[in-house]
Amino acid sequence: MKNNTLKLITMKTTKLIALFAAGGLMFAACEKPEAEDKTVAVESVSLDEAISEGYELTEGTTLDISEYVTVLPENATDKTVSYSSSKTDIATVSEEGVITAVAEGETEITVKAGDKTARFTLTVKEKPAGTVSVESITLADEIKNGKSLEAEQTLDISTLISVLPDNATDKTVSYSSSNKDAATITDAGVITAVAEGETVITITSKSDANVKAEFTLTVTAKAPVNITEIKVSESTKTYTSEDRKTYDLSEYFTVEPAENSDAVTFASSDEDVAKIENGKMSIGVAGEATITIAAQSNPDIKATITVTVNQYVGDYPRFEGDENDEQAAIEGENWYWTMTFSDPLYTVGDNHLINGRNNSLTAMIDGRHIVNRAGPGNVDDAKLSNGTAFCVKGNGTAADHVAYFTIDMGKKSKVNYFRIRNISESAGDMLVRFKAFTEISGSDNADGPFTTIESNVDFTAEQLVETEDGYTREIANKSISESNYRYYRFSFKGTECFGPNGKTGSSAQIEEFYLGYDAE
Repeated sequence: MKNNTLKLITMKTTKLIALFAAGGLMFAACEKPEAEDKTVAVESVSLDEAISEGYELTEGTTLDISEYVTVLPENATDKTVSYSSSKTDIATVSEEGVITAVAEGETEITVKAGDKTARFTLTVKEKPAGTVSVESITLADEIKNGKSLEAEQTLDISTLISVLPDNATDKTVSYSSSNKDAATITDAGVITAVAEGETVITITSKSDANVKAEFTLTVTAKAPVNITEIKVSESTKTYTSEDRKTYDLSEYFTVEPAENSDAVTFASSDEDVAKIENGKMSIGVAGEATITIAAQSNPDIKATITVTVNQYVGDYPRFEGDENDEQAAIEGENWYWTMTFSDPLYTVGDNHLINGRNNSLTAMIDGRHIVNRAGPGNVDDAKLSNGTAFCVKGNGTAADHVAYFTIDMGKKSKVNYFRIRNISESAGDMLVRFKAFTEISGSDNADGPFTTIESNVDFTAEQLVETEDGYTREIANKSISESNYRYYRFSFKGTECFGPNGKTGSSAQIEEFYLGYDAE
């Protein structure tokens, strides 16, 4: 029994040990993994160009090269730098990077950080007999405690430093700026202030780089130079209301001082007469306006120009060259007017054509006359080169339908007449011409509202003349009430405005349409 009991105890003990062992493994598996190694290794060691291609020292002089060493990346874990000289009898280098020239000869200086190294050759020259070493560099009172300059100012500091002793053999120095965005300095010691900020200007002896002086330079923003006087070349200017040019006002005045950091502002007493945008003036309606040019820093410093705009008289030009009665309409020319129509243009198939003629929204404002009516044996005038006409087609089922075309003159224009040129001198064509408008209205906005200028305007009488056939191709000017708008709308109902003498056709055409102002 004892043996069996012992065996049982032994078996239980073995199982417990196995369980504890397994638990231990489980606990071990649950333990947090050791932190990853986040060491950032040194990737490079570089030397400033001041020493990288070699350097010379004279016996007995020293040079601190620690400031000429760059270790990358910036976040390297250990950026400790060590220095060594291949020939310590020529030159030694301290743990801090200070080289001491011992004797004439050459040695290789090694700079090491991590497992990266950089080297340069140091040449030690024998100190000539009678050489007097530079002991110090002093600064004049004007700069020793710091100096301020305005942006764009310059300062020559070569006369503000003293290299001592006076009998030093080599008194040459070099200059540097720690922040070139704030200020730069030339090899001759001329500082140029660049922009607001601060920099340290360092002056270093060329014979002993450890002998140096420095001061802080503060660059302030350039003080504003304000305008003190404005003069205009002409105090009055005269234009006509149809003037389409824009005028650069900078050509009309000068300011004192010419070199300034100020600006000028422009104002017009009446923008309907003369409007100013971005320093450029455009001419509007007849009238008078005072243009004021003032200093932005002081509005009391100003000058004025009186602009007089005389009313344009005659047919308003519809495109560049139209005022010279030139048939110069070509695609892409400089249009002054544009036209819209309330209804779809009458078409034949896919073409906007009527009896072979082009039908378009530029047809009656393009200055191009019809050459010949299309037909057997006649010239095909469907081409642009042979002219165009604006055509509307009446519909008997839409006798009450009101259609209209709208002329955008490009600017406000004073109008008191219109004129129509019809498509033919033939009496037969008179049946398809306009004789009236149900309403003429105007607006300064393309979308209205439109104000009625005239209602039921019948111009049959202007079409009839004492000729053999009793008709003429172009009506006389039809007077309407004087108005001053940019957009003019001409409305007509059904076909009742078609044709003279009460005769109506199914369509009406206009070859050319004019708006103008008669001073009488």
